[in-house]
Amino acid sequence: ITMLHSLEELVPNIVQTVDAQHSLIDDAALAGTPEQLRKTAARLRTIYAISNDIASILDIEELLNEILERLFGEFEIAHTGFIMLKHEQTNELETKAVKRREGYSETAITVSSTILTKVLEEKKAVLSRDAMADERFLSGESVAAIGIRSMMCAPVIWRGETLGVVYLDSFVFDAFNELDLELLNGIS
Repeated sequence: ITMLHSLEELVPNIVQTVDAQHSLIDDAALAGTPEQLRKTAARLRTIYAISNDIASILDIEELLNEILERLFGEFEIAHTGFIMLKHEQTNELETKAVKRREGYSETAITVSSTILTKVLEEKKAVLSRDAMADERFLSGESVAAIGIRSMMCAPVIWRGETLGVVYLDSFVFDAFNELDLELLNGIS
């Protein structure tokens, strides 16, 4: 994973943030069209399946890979996903699980250190609908060269402590919306 650092880190082009302790399902989600209700039910099934995984899979590597599998099932437009957790002694982020959509080569994963810092310190999930338009995502191997257009990142929190992040990106502009961000946030 390549984290971007520059002499002058600017505020990223973040579309929305969601408090990590925000409720996933609110009254608006339950008062939608039949299609919106079907989508809400599917998302609840995903949350339920991941909750069961957390309760039953004891091996952390297996669990994190299963969570990414389920996220890719829910977000079929996602290209790359990863989960990073803080090292117990150094508190540095370490990549624990990575998933790429089938058919895509093993490219380096590029992520803005500004995004990671914001997610970790503020305990807020973030959404960017056009990462290629944001210069802060660029490095030697640029996001533009890789083709990343949209991304979401949410903190992993346990008992009020931020343990890491869950990240998804896509080659498609505007691939993720605010409800997607809330789901990722709820899962993480």
